[in-house]
Amino acid sequence: MLNSHLRKHYALLLIAGVIILYGMTLQSIPNGSSHPYMIDVGETQVALNVWGTLHATGYPLYTILGNLFTPLPQIPGINPAASAGLFSAFWTIIALLGFYWLLYHITGKTEIAAASAFLLAVTRSVWIHSIVAEVYSMSLAILIGLWIVTVKPRNQKETRTLSFRYQLWMLALLTGIGIAHHRAIAFAASGIFFALVPGIRMYYRILPRIIPGAVAMFLLGFLPYAYLPLRAAANAEWVYSRDVDTWHGFWFHFFGREADYLVTAPATLNGWMDNFTGTLEILIRELSLPGAIVAGVCLIVALWRSEHRRFVWMSTFSGAGFFVFAVSFHQAVLPEAILMMALPSL
Repeated sequence: MLNSHLRKHYALLLIAGVIILYGMTLQSIPNGSSHPYMIDVGETQVALNVWGTLHATGYPLYTILGNLFTPLPQIPGINPAASAGLFSAFWTIIALLGFYWLLYHITGKTEIAAASAFLLAVTRSVWIHSIVAEVYSMSLAILIGLWIVTVKPRNQKETRTLSFRYQLWMLALLTGIGIAHHRAIAFAASGIFFALVPGIRMYYRILPRIIPGAVAMFLLGFLPYAYLPLRAAANAEWVYSRDVDTWHGFWFHFFGREADYLVTAPATLNGWMDNFTGTLEILIRELSLPGAIVAGVCLIVALWRSEHRRFVWMSTFSGAGFFVFAVSFHQAVLPEAILMMALPSL
């Protein structure tokens, strides 16, 4: 009973602190900035208020849920621009609560879980992407959701085989939703796979019966893409690309072909070194130099000595996937947004 009371106490403090910080700094006006963090924010503010569509790859689930959300803050008089920013804050709070629950489940320490979640909340990119209308806070929530499903405790009423089947299906669905939302989520796959290896070895005989269902669940995550041609066909008020109601236009949008020229790896060793040092500089800005050093040392110690090695290695591989993406394709997406997904690991 005491532990339950402490969990609620720390969770409420966490939510209250985050709401105060984000509320004081929330973008409450139509965006006019061309800063890299802000370049798509004005478009998103509009699309989330008029059932519009966004630039490639479209982010249809985010757009649908955002348009369902933004009228709610407007009931007490919050303006449409701020309402779109609150949608980002909503997803970050979901991510932080999941992170808090996950760390409490792993460590049994409410104070460690709450402090870690609050530190994540005030890192540079997490904070910024929680107070402007952008897609990345939803990506963070999906990543934490994947971690939770991967390390979730087994229901005592389930057999181990049934539990593993449901776990794979839920992971497949959430992975499909995540990749459909933002393709970079795929770079968390190495960590998830590492954590599943023991179960795969134990239940490899039943995998042929599980995989078809997992594939179906994964593809189900892409169903919201029907929104794009439907809105274009209905002559939506704000449609980024009206040719998504044709097969050619739809697939061009789906695969983000307009940005193909940015998705290129460095051609020289100097290019790789520049990307690597640039990525490290971003992490230092996110955590501060002392914070980055402490986080790196603690991560190394945890990999070596932690009793929760499955979780540590899973989160480390996930974070490393985003780090590798940022180094390899430094200009493809705002690198700060990609590295934001590595921060929970640190």
